[in-house]
Amino acid sequence: MKIGPQYPQEFRTVVSRNLRLKTKLETCIRAAQMGSDLNRSSPDSRTQISSRTVSTPTIKLKTDFSNFTG
Repeated sequence: MKIGPQYPQEFRTVVSRNLRLKTKLETCIRAAQMGSDLNRSSPDSRTQISSRTVSTPTIKLKTDFSNFTG
């Protein structure tokens, strides 16, 4: 929803003139809000996956890169 906040008056005018567009927008917004509510209540699967991937490296490097400044 980037157009609505940028051009609020024009957005309202266009949406109020087109009933089909208004209905679709309302349905999409409600669905997005319900989806975001579900994500807030349950733990995020991405954080669970990222916490599992942190492990010790399998390849042992011979060179020490700790002083590398880029």
